[in-house]
Amino acid sequence: MRRSSTLVAALLLLAGAAWFGPRLLHARLLSFGTPVPQPFAQVTLFQVRPGTSACLDSVAVDTGHQAALFGVDTAGRPGPRLSFSLRGWSPARAELRAGYGSGQVTIPFAGPPRSIITRACIRDLGRRPVSLVGTMEPRVLSRPRLSIDGRLREGEVSLAFESAKPARPTTVAAKIVRRITAFKPVWVQAWLVAVLLAAIIVGAIAAPLLALWRAHPPDA
Repeated sequence: MRRSSTLVAALLLLAGAAWFGPRLLHARLLSFGTPVPQPFAQVTLFQVRPGTSACLDSVAVDTGHQAALFGVDTAGRPGPRLSFSLRGWSPARAELRAGYGSGQVTIPFAGPPRSIITRACIRDLGRRPVSLVGTMEPRVLSRPRLSIDGRLREGEVSLAFESAKPARPTTVAAKIVRRITAFKPVWVQAWLVAVLLAAIIVGAIAAPLLALWRAHPPDA
């Protein structure tokens, strides 16, 4: 009984590893944060006129090459040229060419050398206005405050950051460890967290097998 139960569990684990393994090793886009989530039910459009900017203050920005994601409404016409910038970090300024349509747009940019909390601005560089997708839902509103053309507005423009290109599993794991150790005692180091994570993974596989092995008496 013990041998057959252990064999079944081992086969199930191997089947799970064969199914999930390739997916775990597949490169994927990595979230760099969501200062303002997408609206759940109530969508609000914030118009930005040519030569003006919509800015969110108190935006947390991580390091590394990444992309800003936000929604636009062009009223059925080709969208104007836009720029995205972070206050105090000039290399982060990037542009989106004119001609896009309504929907989500992506603007890659170079992140700061260290994590910062700053102001993020989207500027209309074209000759026609564009509307940014946001919301006034209380359950979605967060820390950043919205200003358009220097004037505070009620509500917020939805904004998210993700990696500019798919990241390998090793990159994702290293970033997880770095984030876990961001606020830590002096004795907690990145290598210690990595060892603990490896022990958890190994234990999650070995513990069920050991439990089955000890749960059934040996065959007579």
